Amino acid sequence: MLVFTLVLALFGICTCAPTDWIEEKPEEERHMGMAWDAAATVVNKGVTSGRFMVPKKVMEARKRTINDSTDYEILAMFQEGWCGPWEKNTVEEICESMCPLYHGGKEALYKINSEAGQLRATKMEEVIPLEGSAE
Repeated sequence: MLVFTLVLALFGICTCAPTDWIEEKPEEERHMGMAWDAAATVVNKGVTSGRFMVPKKVMEARKRTINDSTDYEILAMFQEGWCGPWEKNTVEEICESMCPLYHGGKEALYKINSEAGQLRATKMEEVIPLEGSAE
């Protein structure tokens, strides 16, 4: 009976443990979609002046599975967009067609996590564009 209990416990631990992170192609549309979702929910939350930060490029993407849930983590470069609170825009209205990149604007690298459907974003670093650099 003790052996059966140990085997059952080990099986439970193995099936509930998270898998290793799996690298994905950063250019997949769903990763940029997650970056836009983060812009509209967590990255610009509480912004009352200036320009909204919008995603420019996904640099890295990876996923892992825990139980029946898939978690994602992406690193994305954000840049100031042409829209902001002064135009009476709300964060929920941010989209690519309404808020294109403001060339020459501030840039920042964000780590975005989606765990159990909840988005979180952490600013990793401010990026200072080089004078005269073009994308």
